[in-house]
Formats: sequence, C-alpha cells, structure tokens
Amino acid sequence: MSLSFKQIVAILMDVNGIHVDRQSAFEARLKQWQKMGFPSDVNVGKGTRASYGAKQAYQLAICLALLEIGMTPERAHETIRLGWQKFAEGIVETTECISRNEATGHYWFIKYDALTDLKDPQSRINDVVVFLVRSDHISFVVSDLDLSDHSVEERNAIEEVRWFFLEDMSRCVLLESEFLVTRIWFAMAELGIDVSIFSDEIKSWQRSVIEKSKQVFDETEVSPRHAAQRRALDLMKIRYEKYPLAEFAQSMIDADYTKSNNVDS
Repeated sequence: MSLSFKQIVAILMDVNGIHVDRQSAFEARLKQWQKMGFPSDVNVGKGTRASYGAKQAYQLAICLALLEIGMTPERAHETIRLGWQKFAEGIVETTECISRNEATGHYWFIKYDALTDLKDPQSRINDVVVFLVRSDHISFVVSDLDLSDHSVEERNAIEEVRWFFLEDMSRCVLLESEFLVTRIWFAMAELGIDVSIFSDEIKSWQRSVIEKSKQVFDETEVSPRHAAQRRALDLMKIRYEKYPLAEFAQSMIDADYTKSNNVDS
C-alpha cells in the first residue's frame, strides 16, 4: 500500500508545522520537486497518480529538514540522493532501537563542500558525505573516557567519529533521526493511516543493512575521502607541534581579569 499525494501533504504539513493557509503554496513546491525528479520513483505520468512509499516519505521529510536549516532544494536533493544508503541505515537502526525500547539515539552528520572546485585536486573530498553515528559514540568523542574495555570494532567506530569531529565538524549539518522518524509515525496515526504500510520497505532496508554489516572490510583499501582527511590531519599535527597555541591564546585574553571575576576556565 502507498500514500496518495493528499496524504503525503497532510503528513508533511503535520511534521513540519506548515500552516493550513499555506497549504497551496506547499503543495506547489512539492509538485515542482516532482518535476525535478525528486523524490525518485513517485510514478508520476500521464494518467497516473503520484504514489508515495516509505522511501519517498522519508526523503521528503529529510529534505524539508535540510531546507529549514538553509540548504537550497537542489543541494538537499543531491545530498539525499548521494547519501540515501546512510539515511536508510539510520532509519532502520532507529526503528530497531525504538522496537527494543532502547534510548540510543542516531544522528546523520552531513558534510557538504561547495568549494571543491577551488581546492587542490589531491585535497578534495566528495562534496557531499553522509555519516551515521550513535549517541553513545558521540559521548565518547566529547569525553576522555578510557576505551580499552571496548571491542576493536567499537574503538574503530569511535575513532572514526572523533576524526570526523576534528577535521569536519566546523562545516557539518547534524540531523537527529528519532524525532524525524517518530514525527512521521505520529502524523500518520493522527490521520488514521496504519504505519505498518511501510513495513515491507523497511524490512528490505533492514536486510540490506545486515548483509552489508557481514561484509569483510578491506583495511588495505583507502577511500579518496579518508586519504584527503588523513592529509589534513597530518598537517594539523605538524602545526600543533610547530606553533605555541597556549601563547597564542594567552596573548588574546586577560587572565587576571578572569580570575578577579571568579570565572571558571
């Protein structure tokens, strides 16, 4: 079973708080995106009504979230197209955690670089990268906890996130998946739509995620993205050793003033 255009409009208006007086304008925007080919596989054609499944519903919801924080529609569409595998993985993992009443959250870190054409070819990274992380990994990234009791896989995942924070966080977009997923479910329920109509699609994504997790990672293969990030990190390490950061910072603040006003540092 799929959703009609009328139903998807109602769901997205609920999810995004679109005012009823702006419904016509909102519908016009969605129809314009359809003409642009987004979301994919809507089955729009002469004499054919648009139909929306889980993929289209989630893609539209993610797109609207990205627009809310300033992305252009074209950039948002491209981000979702290139990063859909990670978006789908996040939806599956979020759904699994909710099904087990687990509190672990999932986040999509979205890096997009609009300046790739101005950079040295060897230092370029894909202009859109979507990365999925869990809240427990983030807690380790922003703390100095001992990771020796964790498995190699967990340490590697945490180190990957830490690396992402170090090199890319200053130009990333962060989306939390649980609120997005549950808002869609709640909107469907409010409209009397059975959320299980998405079950076949979600289960197919689930199987794909599990099969991917079984694949052996080839440690000898280094992606262009990781190679570029490694070069950037190596340069930062050299500069950390080359320049006296503490002296830089001390030259810019009045430490005595901070102490005299009892401000914790």
